[in-house]
Amino acid sequence: MSFNFLRTVFVLLAALGALAPTAHAQKSKDTVRFGWRPPISIYGIYLNPLTENRLVTDAAFDHLISFNNVRQKFENILAKSWKRIDPKTIEYDLRDDVLWHDGEKLTADDVVYTLNWLKDPKVRLRFKRRYSWISSVEKLGTHRLRIVAKRIVPTDLMRLATSIWVLPEHIFRPLTDKRGFARKPVGTGPYRVTSVDNNSGIRLLRNENFKHGSNFYPAASTRNIDLVPAPDEQTRTAMLLTGNIDIFRAIEHEAVENIAKEGDRQKVTVAQGQGIVYMTLDAAGRSQQKALTNTKVRRAIAMASNRTTLAKSAGVRGTSVPISALCRSLQSGCGYDLKPPNYDPATASQLLTEAGFPNGFDLTVTTRRETASVAEALASDLQKVGIRARVVTENRSTFAEKRSDGALQAQVSFYSAGSFPDASQPANFFFGNRGRDYARDSVINSLVKKGLGTRNPTERSNIYRQLFSRVNQQNFILPLSTLPNVYLHHKDVSVPTRYGNPNGIKFRDLNFDGRIQLVDTPTHDPDECEEKGKCWVNEECVECKKN
Repeated sequence: MSFNFLRTVFVLLAALGALAPTAHAQKSKDTVRFGWRPPISIYGIYLNPLTENRLVTDAAFDHLISFNNVRQKFENILAKSWKRIDPKTIEYDLRDDVLWHDGEKLTADDVVYTLNWLKDPKVRLRFKRRYSWISSVEKLGTHRLRIVAKRIVPTDLMRLATSIWVLPEHIFRPLTDKRGFARKPVGTGPYRVTSVDNNSGIRLLRNENFKHGSNFYPAASTRNIDLVPAPDEQTRTAMLLTGNIDIFRAIEHEAVENIAKEGDRQKVTVAQGQGIVYMTLDAAGRSQQKALTNTKVRRAIAMASNRTTLAKSAGVRGTSVPISALCRSLQSGCGYDLKPPNYDPATASQLLTEAGFPNGFDLTVTTRRETASVAEALASDLQKVGIRARVVTENRSTFAEKRSDGALQAQVSFYSAGSFPDASQPANFFFGNRGRDYARDSVINSLVKKGLGTRNPTERSNIYRQLFSRVNQQNFILPLSTLPNVYLHHKDVSVPTRYGNPNGIKFRDLNFDGRIQLVDTPTHDPDECEEKGKCWVNEECVECKKN
């Protein structure tokens, strides 16, 4: 444990009154207090999708539809039905009984305005491509509308189900400065936002008029969610130990170790999301490290990397598990029938000799602070087979700039897959001749293009199975481990987890003493294939092909 971390916690404990009797979770008030990093803008989810930002937005606002990644199907929320008119056109009928938190009725005007605002070229948004596929939105009636895409978009429904929350036209349109909406947001979701203040926090109150839920998208359980501002992990840890908050998301393993020493008053809940840790090798030679263009060298690096032990260094230690592909089994279309080669340092050394590097070579491994411990452990593995690996840690912006410029020889980093549970997300992120593409492989880029051109589920599964298997065969990118969400909380607070959700939890599910349980839970353990040494093809675990 870091001495500085521990010393800071002790100082904060004293300041918060650690010698007084520890407060209990506010069960009698039906209130869960969540420690968060200020500031949060409710509207800001479209600008900056921080974990806490999405949690609040998801609690206060609704999508047209949702994607149940457990049952792998789309379900209604604000829409009561939809119909695909042609490959580029969908018509939606809305529920006529949904109320905004101010009592106004939801209509097609709200949806049409939201989508037109998002796609407007004059509106500058961080992830504009999430909305720029929309060509036009037309109101067909009070509760009916039509959405037309610019081209065939296989993931149009998924975008509507995961990336687009509907805004109230009667409030949002008149605002000259849209940021003002963050101070008094109005949604249709299971929680109403009753106050927003960067100093005192955000208070959410259960929306008793929420009637449009489902087993996968239920109404709120706990009456109040209070988001209590705390600027850093040490402060949040101290606040949990003194009973001033009930739950927070841990980033550093020191916080978990500190909580574990406090007996059974607090608990740790691990929620596996879509996040992964990986190592990319410059197979295209963009960084001028020509050794990595050799297939035997890349295979040697993969075989020298002990993914089982590397997983123990990822994120909050002891919570990650090894993975065998860039996609996760609960992502729609995910599949692979080849795993990375097994850990075998002796064969790795032999391959290096065959490739013409009997004495190894110099390699710079660039990483970010969040994955520095993994990079150091991986460099140690490579040094054992003669590769003189040196780790350089960069901040987020410098890392991204160097990666885009093609300056990185090997990179160890993490990828959250955003909120998009579809195999196209990692495929498009890592490949396609963009700045992040260090393979520049014609076969893979052809598969990326094919995946974006078909809506047929069987065809998409076959395309992405070929794509992710080729990644493992050529060792362009080595999948290392999951990067789960870790929550530290009072023992009385129950934290149902949602596998595949980017945050691992939803505020609506938090409750006391396990009084509710999620109805829709995975029918298979998403990590089962990894544990059995198998691959994932057509929604089931199968024996892998030899790699």
